[in-house]
Amino acid sequence: IKLSAFMMPPPFDFVKLFTFRPEMVLCDLFAVTGKQWFDAFYRYGVPPGRMVLTGSPAYDSILRQKRRSDPKQLPKEARNLIGKKIVLFPQSPMSEGGERSIKNEDMIYKNIIESCSNIEGVELLIKVHPRDSIEHVSSRIKSIGLGGLRYHIYKGGTVDDILPFCSVLVTPGSTTLLNALIHDVPAILIGYLDFLYPPRFDESDVTVSKRPEDTAGLIRNAIFDDGTRNQMIEKGRKFLEKLVYKPNAGSARVIAGLVEKLASRR
Repeated sequence: IKLSAFMMPPPFDFVKLFTFRPEMVLCDLFAVTGKQWFDAFYRYGVPPGRMVLTGSPAYDSILRQKRRSDPKQLPKEARNLIGKKIVLFPQSPMSEGGERSIKNEDMIYKNIIESCSNIEGVELLIKVHPRDSIEHVSSRIKSIGLGGLRYHIYKGGTVDDILPFCSVLVTPGSTTLLNALIHDVPAILIGYLDFLYPPRFDESDVTVSKRPEDTAGLIRNAIFDDGTRNQMIEKGRKFLEKLVYKPNAGSARVIAGLVEKLASRR
């Protein structure tokens, strides 16, 4: 069985396509995480009869523990924010993977920090990526002239420890987008029009900030406008179903059953 990855090889990456497609031919069965990936694999030439929608075992434990976070498990930097309107920004070193330039990263930091600082009653919480350090992120923010604005930085624990206490997640494409949708937290994707690689998600599935000047308004509505917030949560639930099929925390059992079925053929 080949378990379908969260992201398909992009059409412009011919090296990945060359190594990926021969592997498809050799597979007896595909455990595909969701309907969107089923369609994508079909376009890549995988026969529908060899694909089974299973959901993603990566999210089974999160789905089981949904909204059970304990404030006592939170890092001390975040505990004093409980009860406030928190915007979570899961920072990641995007330029290391070539997806964003340093200039793009600086623009994202500037946009998110300035947007949240201009909204009364909102606290920005920046969760540092495991590969990065608080010191590096803090010095970088200060180097682009944002050190005097309002934000909080922490590292430690998992994003699922803090998401149940957050009002909205803002991300340029972190895998934590799915985590937010599982916790019914509205998500805003930073996808400026001038990015070299735009987001691969459709606007009908996730709210996208196409211009820096749009971000503050989107955050404000997601937090304080009940109608907009409810629409974003509902849109997130539908999108989650497309990505992980049935969010019922039973994917691992389904895949284990497929493995047993394949083994019995030999």
